[in-house]
Amino acid sequence: MDTFAVHEVYLLMSCGYRVPAVGGTDKRSTGMPVGGVRTYAYISNRELSHDSWSDAVQAGRTYTTSGPLMDFTVEGLRPGYERKLPESGGSVQVTATATCAMPINKLEIVFKGKVIAQTISKDGSKMLVIDEQLDLLGSGWIAARAVSDHVDWHVWPVNFAAHTSAVYVKAGATDVFYAALGEYLITTMQGGVEWLDTLATRADAARHATIRKVFTDAIGSVEQKMPHTHADGTTHTH
Repeated sequence: MDTFAVHEVYLLMSCGYRVPAVGGTDKRSTGMPVGGVRTYAYISNRELSHDSWSDAVQAGRTYTTSGPLMDFTVEGLRPGYERKLPESGGSVQVTATATCAMPINKLEIVFKGKVIAQTISKDGSKMLVIDEQLDLLGSGWIAARAVSDHVDWHVWPVNFAAHTSAVYVKAGATDVFYAALGEYLITTMQGGVEWLDTLATRADAARHATIRKVFTDAIGSVEQKMPHTHADGTTHTH
């Protein structure tokens, strides 16, 4: 769960984008088990249906897993919800549970990409629990992740692991945004535009323009979040 792909999602969330944890398998060969990676969504007391499941996914009340079953709350709030705190942050009760048929070695609480609490079982346990009062400084996002040293083979080796969607923390009126990460996103998407304009095979001009607009709109969205410096040296964000 501490991988490049996961940290790319962390980057988006640290720029203020609320990205649900969703994963699944594609059956490309007999070596890939269907449901080897899957998504669970919390639908509360709604009737089980595609609509209730998809609504929960869109709201971010999910976790994705290759084995462990997860439960995670912040002050009783499940993933997808927002917890309001004073401008300077505050203390919250965080509860996370991971259970699995295979032994789990680590359960962690992640705040803005950094581990702020963990429980470790060197030999592995089929259940790990965190129930702690944690201090959160400022706005951000908080989630739980679990991982086992044991490996399942999905064409390639995959550790038994799981990751929840985030509970979002709003401290005062401050939004979550890291300018350096915003610059990285802009640079990455500008590379996409460059590839599209110079190397991509074009179906037709209209299709090219439609795809290009996806990139340019996204770049504009991040640029709107970037702080701007005035002549007097002060900065502000939109």
